[in-house]
Amino acid sequence: MHLRIRKRSLAEYIIFLLGLLPFFLSFMPYSCRYVLDLGWCALLALLILYRRELDFRPIRPLLYWMLAFVLTSALLYLFHYRSMINYLWGARNNFRFYPFFAAVCLFQTEQDAEAVFRVFDLLFWLNLALSLYQFAVLGLGQDNLGGIFGTEVGCNAYSNLFFVVIVSRSLSRFLNGKENLLSCSMKCSSALLLSALAELKIFYIEFALITVLLLLLNRPSRRSALLILLGSGGLIGAAILLIGLYPEFTEVLSPQGLLKAAISSRGYTSSGDFNRLTVIPLANEWFLQDPLSQLFGLGLGNCETSHFELLNTSFYQRYGDSHYTWLSTAFLYLEMGWVGLLFVFGFFVLNEHLCARNQRRGGNVIHCQTGRVLSVCALLILIYNSSLRTEAAYLFYWALALAHGKKSCKTEENRTRH
Repeated sequence: MHLRIRKRSLAEYIIFLLGLLPFFLSFMPYSCRYVLDLGWCALLALLILYRRELDFRPIRPLLYWMLAFVLTSALLYLFHYRSMINYLWGARNNFRFYPFFAAVCLFQTEQDAEAVFRVFDLLFWLNLALSLYQFAVLGLGQDNLGGIFGTEVGCNAYSNLFFVVIVSRSLSRFLNGKENLLSCSMKCSSALLLSALAELKIFYIEFALITVLLLLLNRPSRRSALLILLGSGGLIGAAILLIGLYPEFTEVLSPQGLLKAAISSRGYTSSGDFNRLTVIPLANEWFLQDPLSQLFGLGLGNCETSHFELLNTSFYQRYGDSHYTWLSTAFLYLEMGWVGLLFVFGFFVLNEHLCARNQRRGGNVIHCQTGRVLSVCALLILIYNSSLRTEAAYLFYWALALAHGKKSCKTEENRTRH
């Protein structure tokens, strides 16, 4: 028997880099994250260069949607022109995941996906061990507990995206008989444990949402009953642990408490800033006071910020204390109004529709169900924070793209040329 190692294309190596490098950015200088920009630019070039050899049909509606978003942003910027540098920086921050998403759909096989998920599983357990060390030995918690994603404030937002991907896939595999109860329950309980230690209250909602969606997408069975029983127990246990660790959140852990916190006029940080469900009324009151501004915003890139002083806009310098950069919806609405919100939310709605269509046509059930669940979760995450604008979103978009089937034979034969 001979061991056959398939040659990988340049596109595949770049995809692996973009999918895995975000796990290690906390151990590298900040400038290293800009290596990822070289990656998605290279993927965009490959998509254009080999456009005649690739089968775009499975994702053609999404490609048209993404292209329409880019062209609309450029057209609207003609009426809000301030700096081409600002526009390009805004385009980078909003569109960089689209070439990556398309490349995963068109260049990566199901076998590649399974290999990457095995790495993800290893990183999940490494993250668990490192997080427990940070909590028990270093005394870190809440926003500073990020495990493999570091200890900077807000690192747990990266963890949240990772947990959503791992748990969605694991539960889908369990319900479809591809993963045993022990493995699935260990992953879910570990994610719930870390969400309590890191004060990721949003993951409780996401976990419940993922569970309900997957129960609806699968026929009732003994595994469904087990999931309801164990999932409910896990949520209750995690909530009890969270209250024990952080008693101040006792009133928040209820639908009324969560809603009250999200619409509080005191804002996200109780300083009169934006809040998760007050974005649009406050933006209209403070900045977008006429119908045209509310429809089209202030222009893509005109509210941007960066570690580079050159890329900090005057708007950010003046109004950054409103913390609009912490919320994707606030950032989008200010720069592109209702049009921007429509394009971004619509992308995930359209992806869910296409994943469902692929599943009906015999696509990989696990990948299709995971893609559908992640599409719905993305709508919630967009409202909750701005993590889908960060480098952690590469792993989220990677899992989101897997539902769109294998490449055509023609493409497969030409892969090594890419």
